[in-house]
Amino acid sequence: MFFAAQIGIAAEIKVRDSGAKGDGKTLDTKAIQSAVDKCAETGGKVILSDGIFLTGTIYLKSNVTLVVEKGAVVLGSLNLEDYPVNEFGFNNLNTYRVNRALVYASGMSNVGIEGGGIIDGRGGSFVKELKLVRPFLLWFKECNKVSVEEVELRNSAMWMQYYVHCEDV
Repeated sequence: MFFAAQIGIAAEIKVRDSGAKGDGKTLDTKAIQSAVDKCAETGGKVILSDGIFLTGTIYLKSNVTLVVEKGAVVLGSLNLEDYPVNEFGFNNLNTYRVNRALVYASGMSNVGIEGGGIIDGRGGSFVKELKLVRPFLLWFKECNKVSVEEVELRNSAMWMQYYVHCEDV
């Protein structure tokens, strides 16, 4: 997989430098997304380390790897409003209902998740919601060169991983 890091210009951005608290109580979505957006300018890695990062949807961008280090947890918010509705862009049986995710990428290249940590969607907490409005843990749509490795995925409210119309996964 080609990343800007391979030619020495990649960024390594720690989400705490973007304002993330990692205390498991503060909603860190904006800080994490800010780090991803900044990292996308050159490509590289967004680092989450030593903490519990409560978040809604994280939108991955091309040439960005989300690194959830051992000792770090990405913890899904319990508020469905923290998971914006995403469009499928093509016909699917559930396009009008199943449309939220904790980590989402659409039309991106060279995206990844790694690091030895945990991504926990807290799926058991969504038992009162209709099954078809619960968020996927990971949803990659029309992406290429996708890598998810050495990270523990747990407790998805919907499907754990959903790769649709992707290549080189």
